Amino acid sequence: MRINYTLYGTTLTGGVRVIFEIINQLASRGHEMTLTTIGKPEEASWFPLNAKIYTTSLTIKDRIALRCGADMHQMNIRKLADIMPDCDINVATFNFTAYAVDRSQKGMPFYHMQHYEKLFFPDLYYSQLARETYFLPLKKIANCTWLKNTLITNGIPID
Repeated sequence: MRINYTLYGTTLTGGVRVIFEIINQLASRGHEMTLTTIGKPEEASWFPLNAKIYTTSLTIKDRIALRCGADMHQMNIRKLADIMPDCDINVATFNFTAYAVDRSQKGMPFYHMQHYEKLFFPDLYYSQLARETYFLPLKKIANCTWLKNTLITNGIPID
């Protein structure tokens, strides 16, 4: 099976490490693994990852658009969606990647949630943007009972 995971970045964090471990475990079971992310492939070099990496970054044109008021997150969502490979399963791992997976229309979409991301953003706009991802047509995977119960308590349906 061809499985793509989409991360917003691949710098050394606990959440990224968990996803990398899952990717390697799935690869060891014979699945063809890919990773779609923002940045450069060498940013993931801290981990022996068994996946083909697809990356995107800002171009000069993008940087000009940002200076003119474009939203960086919206730009990154589109860039991620555009570079996603064909796959059978497409897994988002963060709220902005959930939008990218949904918009890519590639593979069966999943959302591997590791936290109630609405809490990450003190800004009301981004907090609401994060909350809205839980209503996208993606199959949800909560990494712990606390998260599952938090989602249910906040009126968010769990598959």
